Amino acid sequence: MKVTFQQSGGITGLTRRIELDTATLPAKEAKALQKAVADSDLVEAPAAPAGRARDLMQYEIRVEKDDGAAVTVRLNDSTVTEQIYPLIQFLMDRAKPASLRRK
Repeated sequence: MKVTFQQSGGITGLTRRIELDTATLPAKEAKALQKAVADSDLVEAPAAPAGRARDLMQYEIRVEKDDGAAVTVRLNDSTVTEQIYPLIQFLMDRAKPASLRRK
């Protein structure tokens, strides 16, 4: 399973990203990520409102399962549920600031 995460917005506007693959993570980390994804019920996640809330953190999570199924959700602080929060915390703890260089 591959998980891509991006956090942006907030007062500072800092963007943080991470891409994780359970095939390359240590077994304990891979198991924790798989559990966080399974417990999050991302398919039922409420979408972030269309209007921008500049001071709220924005989150984008993409999960690609080994069978090829994929789901992408976009949330903000007002739409993060109790089920999704542990996954976001797991990913935020590992995310690094995104490069400011433009391609």
